[in-house]
Amino acid sequence: MKTILTTTLFFLLFTFSSCITSLQPLVTFDRIVTDKKFEGIWIGEEASIGKGIELKIEMFPDSIINKALGGKRGYPNRKYDSILVSKSYNISYRKDSNYYYMSASLIQLGENLFMDLSTIGFDFGVNDNDKYTHATAGENLPTYTIAKLIVHNTNSLQIQFLNGEFIKKQVLSGKVRIKHESNKLFDMFLITASSRELQQFLVKYGNDERLYNKVNKVILKRKA
Repeated sequence: MKTILTTTLFFLLFTFSSCITSLQPLVTFDRIVTDKKFEGIWIGEEASIGKGIELKIEMFPDSIINKALGGKRGYPNRKYDSILVSKSYNISYRKDSNYYYMSASLIQLGENLFMDLSTIGFDFGVNDNDKYTHATAGENLPTYTIAKLIVHNTNSLQIQFLNGEFIKKQVLSGKVRIKHESNKLFDMFLITASSRELQQFLVKYGNDERLYNKVNKVILKRKA
């Protein structure tokens, strides 16, 4: 039985917990978009929770992790995988002596550009055949973390994560309706709405600044 794999790896880099986790992806094959300004090598700025960290963002088909996985994304729950893979991004970074890999897909909803993030793999080691080990893709059921992407210009962008605590309170109080599962004993809250429902939710509430965590944002500057 596959276990749920959260995007905790991403938060080893940007240490915080007040995000929102979804069982289903926000981005669908018919709505996925790309933006060349998103690609490149980025450095976390001082005012950012990811300060000093270097991120490499590239199209997934061109990434080393795609080659290591043999060209297979390994997420059987996502329909029309080939379209999603061809237009998705790989985000990689190094922490201590390990490498971490995330998948990012973009979608335009109204005036806002959003992305969902999911873990591909971690703790990769290179052997004599230049093959990577300890991949997690396909071994677990992925979950997704949603964020708004603000591209200021070709050299600056910002990632604003959804405010998990705010959304949780609104949903549990009945002020906002979206499918979810929660467990007070284990302090668990998981969005289970479909991709279409997630898209409708963000079209409706995407311009409400309360939806985003003002503290836990990532500010990136392109590496010279």
